[in-house]
Amino acid sequence: PVSPMASRARPLRMAATAARGEKKPWRLSASVVVIAPRGSVPASEFGSASAAPRQDYKVCLVRRAAKSSFMPDVMVFPGGAVDGTDSSTAARLLGTESLDATLRCAAAREVFEESGIGILEPSAAASAFFARGELARWRQAVQKDAGQFR
Repeated sequence: PVSPMASRARPLRMAATAARGEKKPWRLSASVVVIAPRGSVPASEFGSASAAPRQDYKVCLVRRAAKSSFMPDVMVFPGGAVDGTDSSTAARLLGTESLDATLRCAAAREVFEESGIGILEPSAAASAFFARGELARWRQAVQKDAGQFR
């Protein structure tokens, strides 16, 4: 079943596509610029923990797959297309299937899928969940089925 949000958005995408003479319709998508204080981010292959920092913050970028048809092997902010389950996730978590809520859920899901960073409200339950080492299993489940992001 198509969500009310998706059914409203499709004619807008098709009209915009036809007006530009494109062959493929564009898809709703969301990207997130993740910025964190330098001291709160673990060292990575792209930076040295021992070097004196010249900036106070780090920015999260992910590398697109080399075989991707769109922008292969490029560093980008995490994000991607809205999935059919994002509107039901928005309804469950935010109480509405509005376009804004659906895009927020898509953005949070995509960041988690691509980088492992959870944009979540802190809670004791979440802390216990992550303390048990469930994060990697949950991320793999979400990568296979976006509906698992709930």
